Amino acid sequence: MNNVRLLLRRGYATKYSGRVLTEMDNGRSFAVEVQVPNIQQLDPRGYPLPRHDLVCKVVNILQSRSSDPFIELSDYLETLTLTLTPSEASEILKSLHSSSLALQFFRFCPTSIPKFRHDCFTYNRILLILSKSSSPDRFDSVRRIIDEMERSRVHGNISTVNLLIGIFGGGEDLDRCLRLVKKWELRMNRYTYKCLLQAHLRSRDSNKGLEVYQEMKRKGYQPDIFAYNMLLDALAKDEKVEEAKKVFEDMKKKHCEPDEYTYTILIRMTGKHGKLDEAISLFQEMLSKNPAPNLIAYNTTIQLQKDNLVDSMKLWKYQRRDKFRYHYVQHCIHCSWEIKTGKNGDVDEAYMRCKEMEEKGLNPDVVTYSTLIECFGKSDKVEMACRLFDEMLSEGCCPNIITYNILLDCLERSGRTAEAVDLYAKLKEQGLTPDWITYSILERLQSGSHRRFRSRRQNPITGWVVSPLR
Repeated sequence: MNNVRLLLRRGYATKYSGRVLTEMDNGRSFAVEVQVPNIQQLDPRGYPLPRHDLVCKVVNILQSRSSDPFIELSDYLETLTLTLTPSEASEILKSLHSSSLALQFFRFCPTSIPKFRHDCFTYNRILLILSKSSSPDRFDSVRRIIDEMERSRVHGNISTVNLLIGIFGGGEDLDRCLRLVKKWELRMNRYTYKCLLQAHLRSRDSNKGLEVYQEMKRKGYQPDIFAYNMLLDALAKDEKVEEAKKVFEDMKKKHCEPDEYTYTILIRMTGKHGKLDEAISLFQEMLSKNPAPNLIAYNTTIQLQKDNLVDSMKLWKYQRRDKFRYHYVQHCIHCSWEIKTGKNGDVDEAYMRCKEMEEKGLNPDVVTYSTLIECFGKSDKVEMACRLFDEMLSEGCCPNIITYNILLDCLERSGRTAEAVDLYAKLKEQGLTPDWITYSILERLQSGSHRRFRSRRQNPITGWVVSPLR
């Protein structure tokens, strides 16, 4: 029996046919040549599954060192009985390391492969690749691809729109994205609104961002914490305080828990507008919630405390008010500053709050130390300021020129010239460059006067010739 047609069957297997090549005399063993059927498997939705051996072969050709890999690719594809499918083209695009090479292959497919036509998914793939590209002409390339989609009457899906919003971010291109939503009869989902909201905020347009947010509320979509924080930050920078407060209240009503960045944005905003009690209330609220204050929140609150103390002292000096009482919160405790007829309240407790920060795993940075040193200096707590500076060094936190200027000013006002000279020597040892504020303080130390106009002479400490302060 020279020709035998065999039908091999097993559950969930492909059917094969073949012919016998050789047969033993006893008829119990023989060799069969099987011909693999020239069909492509489909996924449950009916789409052809990518042939991974073909995808790997094409990728290797394109990334080879051939002088013209596309000629070699054309020769290889001519040997195939089946054409390349869009899903296989998408897999190939995904595997290419170069965005320019991917764009070349994207252009190659419809022009050099018979009956090939890009679909929505291959368009999305090349748009995603271009969104991550650093090429200076990537925006023009994206615009040309969208033009091609419209000419070819290929309708994108909502993922196409989301990608385009993320790529462009604003202007006429963003308006075009919204027109495509209508043209392709798409429905914007929660993620689309989030992309649109962030695009307006990146373009520094808090008004349109707020409009998108209101539209999201009407549609029943809720932003995530990142989008909420972006919106709050934009409103705070544009000094839209009431709008920011409403968004914050909405956020809590929608059970989206504010994090440390949310509270830091609002603390900075309210403090900037002189609402210190409100800022402190927000800080206390943050302490009662799950998010622990981060270093930014601490520094923001401490800065508000310092600024308020300086303003209080100025008001006491010029308006001769009898009493000012200010409450500052630095972590879990209040630090009160009381000013009465030239007598300052005790500020040692602020130092203890700094230690509590360390116990919570939040090591103070140069901003924290510098701000506290200035607070102690303004309150005539010179020893405490010096002790905090020494601790700063021992903890490995390097002072900057601002820190040195703050402490030099503190020592100069208290008349501690010798200490100031030693501190200037430390500054030079650290390799920092003194600025004009440094030299102005040292010049006052030399002259021993706080007069506004002084003569021009050489400073014995620095050797510099200091001009009169104007």
